[in-house]
Amino acid sequence: MRKLVLSFFSGFTIMVLELLGARMLAPYFGNSTYVWGSVIGMFMVALAIGYSLGGKLADRKRDERTLLYVLLAGIAFSLLAGAGYSHLLGALRHLGDIKGSIVGSALLFLVPTALLAMVSPYLIRLLFEGDKVGETAGKIYAVSTAGSILGTFAAAFYLIPSLGIRATLFGTMGFYLLIVLVTLRAGTPALLSILLMLLYLVPARAEVESGWAVAHETESPYNFIQVLTDGNEYRLRLNKKNSFHTVTVLDSPETDYYYDFMLLPPLTREMRSTLILGAGAGANIRQLLSAFPGMRIDAVEIDPEVFEAGKQFFGLPDHPNVSLIVDDARPFVRRAPSTYDLAILDAYNGGLHIPFYVMTWEYFQNIHAILNADGMLVINVISANEEGNRDYTLVEPIAKTLGQVFTHVYALDHGINTLLYASNTPWEIPVLESQAISRHKVEYARFNLRVEPGAGEVLTDDRSNLDALTNRMLGSKQ
Repeated sequence: MRKLVLSFFSGFTIMVLELLGARMLAPYFGNSTYVWGSVIGMFMVALAIGYSLGGKLADRKRDERTLLYVLLAGIAFSLLAGAGYSHLLGALRHLGDIKGSIVGSALLFLVPTALLAMVSPYLIRLLFEGDKVGETAGKIYAVSTAGSILGTFAAAFYLIPSLGIRATLFGTMGFYLLIVLVTLRAGTPALLSILLMLLYLVPARAEVESGWAVAHETESPYNFIQVLTDGNEYRLRLNKKNSFHTVTVLDSPETDYYYDFMLLPPLTREMRSTLILGAGAGANIRQLLSAFPGMRIDAVEIDPEVFEAGKQFFGLPDHPNVSLIVDDARPFVRRAPSTYDLAILDAYNGGLHIPFYVMTWEYFQNIHAILNADGMLVINVISANEEGNRDYTLVEPIAKTLGQVFTHVYALDHGINTLLYASNTPWEIPVLESQAISRHKVEYARFNLRVEPGAGEVLTDDRSNLDALTNRMLGSKQ
């Protein structure tokens, strides 16, 4: 029974560690399928190594003391990974998302996971009696898998959202250490336990640009959230050092970022309702209400903690015309309660990657279905590579896909962004005066707005290479 308990919690611990791995890497390399693939793949490699070495070692030394030392080593390496991951991954950032996530996963998790994986074949050898090797192996792997299932749900739905990365890792490893000591009858080597757990006290260093201070920092089920401020301007940073997801200047409705140009459609057409998909901390909401107090706004954001940051730091208003909706942008559109004059799509995966499923022909069809006859869809797309040079690698296929759904597609470049405007009726920006946006920005938009036919393949739910295109745009190191 003792060994089955150990098998169960070994499966639990390895699964918690795997889910933590993706969260550790996200602030440095994003949250794309490449990062998840790197983590999952490296854990599979580690498990294969651990199973093989564990079986060989068990045949050579069939005793609990050897297994105890192996698992203590695995716990120690796991704690070292938790204590030093921010320093290591920060140093690997220059490798890019793909290479960096592979190397980071290997350095952090290959050794501890391989050591922890040795427990299953070792326990099979310890429990083996007579001709029941198949039954013994089946029992060990069934119990271990049950532990993995519990670890998956516990980490995803409670531990990581409630405790964060470091507390989850050290708490899980501390509990597993206790299980190991009890089930393997090792007594209580308190000194060793204390020395290992003291690694929890090693502080994690948060990198912040010169002149900016961290006003707020928290973890959610989706993101590592930071609010940075220089005293007047606030920036929302999610999981990636060089990308910001909301910018607000508290004493001005304008931001001098791409948000300002999202006001152009309601300034040139009569629009009374707006749907924001990927609302962030509410820069669009604040601007729209300032310019159009009677506008009805449904704002969709998948991360409730981002909305909380918006209320606390970004002037996100509590307004009767505004509905803050915590949901994923894709399923919400399918069950949208009404139609809209304007839809703004600004959804990113806590970094520079756009979730592929919000840039497909099928999704644009869904949005088209909830827009009124003269309605418009506005999309924010990153259009600059790591050197800051203009690059339409993403813009062209997204525009091409939009053109399969909407009759007219226009583009406007600003900074590192390109805004795509899609409608079934022609659009031009007239000479206009408005307090919502400065005159020179209107003139800039008038002279730089262009028809965008797009190029490349149409993106669909079945076939989309959006992640690969993003990595290609961001540089060869990706």
